[in-house]
Amino acid sequence: MVALAHRKIDCSAPTRPAKLLSTKSSGPLKASPPTRPKSTLPRRLTPPNTPPPARFLLPTSRPPSPPSSISPSVQLANDAKVMLAMLDVIPRPAGDDAKEAVGEALVAFAKFCEVLVAYSTPGFDKDTLVKLIDGEASLPTSLRPLSIHSASTSSEEDELPALLVLPTLLHGTSVAALLEIDESAYRERCLSGFGRAEASEGVVVRAVLARLDEVGGSGVPEWVKAWMKTRAED
Repeated sequence: MVALAHRKIDCSAPTRPAKLLSTKSSGPLKASPPTRPKSTLPRRLTPPNTPPPARFLLPTSRPPSPPSSISPSVQLANDAKVMLAMLDVIPRPAGDDAKEAVGEALVAFAKFCEVLVAYSTPGFDKDTLVKLIDGEASLPTSLRPLSIHSASTSSEEDELPALLVLPTLLHGTSVAALLEIDESAYRERCLSGFGRAEASEGVVVRAVLARLDEVGGSGVPEWVKAWMKTRAED
């Protein structure tokens, strides 16, 4: 989940390579020197050979379809759903505590996939997305990535840590890079488990808000800042 959340999302449209133009100047045309007439060869009396059938190409019935371009956010949601489906078929541990921990992690992963699916939908509802992150709503059954058989009904377990979702809302911008701290140390201390992410959530979110005020933060939507302020106060 940490790797998926930190994937860069470039919203710019893909550009096509430009055609090479001739660098020669369009000056006045020069007269070419007169060419000598070629010596005439005797005409052949036998007809030329018929070209092979492979050279006769019939036009297609319709023009070729253009290559499909997938939005980076849609590709991210699809990759997350595939990863969730792969993890869900792995047998659970035998121990009760380990089995419960794995089940809770899969429930959080399923909720994270729901957030990515909603975030990749064109014209998504911001209020619904915030409720998904805070565990106050769920996607319709038709849009859910996977129905985890060990899913819990507790809203507290369905709430995602802000430090996990924040890089996705910032289009893959690393919190550590924004705060100018070591990336590996930040992930080890704050993202190595759900408990650590929740314990350091308030301090880190407040630091990110202060940093955005310093650098301007014009690229961050106001609804993301409002959600961060709500999480920082909890």
